[in-house]
Amino acid sequence: TLVIVGGVFAFSKLSGGGVQPEELLPADTIAFAKLDLNPSFGQKIEFVRFISHFPSTFKNFDSNDPIGSVLHKFTQTSTLNWDEIKPWIGNRFAIAGVQGVNGVTPVLILGISDELQMKYYFAKHQPTFKYVIKQGYAIIADTQATLDIVAASPKHLNSNATYNSDIAALGGSQVAILWGDLKPLLNAAGSRIDSLTANHGLGSITNAIRNTNGRIVLGFHFSSNSLAATFLTRGTGTLNNALFTSGATDLGNLPAETLASLSIAGLGDYLSKSIGTNTAVRDALDLVGISADQLKALLSGPLTIVILPSTAKGG
Repeated sequence: TLVIVGGVFAFSKLSGGGVQPEELLPADTIAFAKLDLNPSFGQKIEFVRFISHFPSTFKNFDSNDPIGSVLHKFTQTSTLNWDEIKPWIGNRFAIAGVQGVNGVTPVLILGISDELQMKYYFAKHQPTFKYVIKQGYAIIADTQATLDIVAASPKHLNSNATYNSDIAALGGSQVAILWGDLKPLLNAAGSRIDSLTANHGLGSITNAIRNTNGRIVLGFHFSSNSLAATFLTRGTGTLNNALFTSGATDLGNLPAETLASLSIAGLGDYLSKSIGTNTAVRDALDLVGISADQLKALLSGPLTIVILPSTAKGG
């Protein structure tokens, strides 16, 4: 019995269970980013294997405390004192955009392992912070009104079917995710984003986004030899026609020693449309004797950037 109980406890420590930040946020949250340093068992193992490839970077890496080792490394050169943070910090963190009376406001969620130590740290270093403690997290916002909205929400982001579908599309466990609902994000940005995109000839894209229910989702996961990022657009419909698409270049025909390659189709059309409404860029091209049509012709096919090793030793 003791062996079974011990095995269940050990597995629970490795399986990445527990409350997730999205279980604390309103269901109509429009933007969300999370770092999960207590992911699934498989991701923990891959994380340790990946970090082990960089012994010179993580000289004091401790496989028994991989998260602490990494955080300590990146706080050595900052104003944060890891020795003061370590007693209370948890291993899941998130930031979200929550809709309130005065528009969208940011909410920060920090996992905590010791509430008393955390309160002491905040009282000492961040006495103006407004926060509440809930289910092992410190929920921090700029106003008490925002905290009240989060606390009063009857349904939460983890019950939002659209959000769940978008995250599931990434496939497998992720150590970090970023998700955003484009239409309300653009509406929240208001005239500022409209003037910015119009000045750069991108007004057609922002208008297209406003006519969709599109979202973006980005996920990161480890393998023993890599950190992989997966970026998806969801529910954008015809919006894809306004964005870059992957090129038709046969990358398999590139030299075997190719180190990296990026192929983009439709770049000429995109730049031509942008240049056509951007006076500053058009004037700059006129100075060197290049017209928008010439630039479009030059870039009409897929543009492929290829990185090859040089013939010089080590180049």
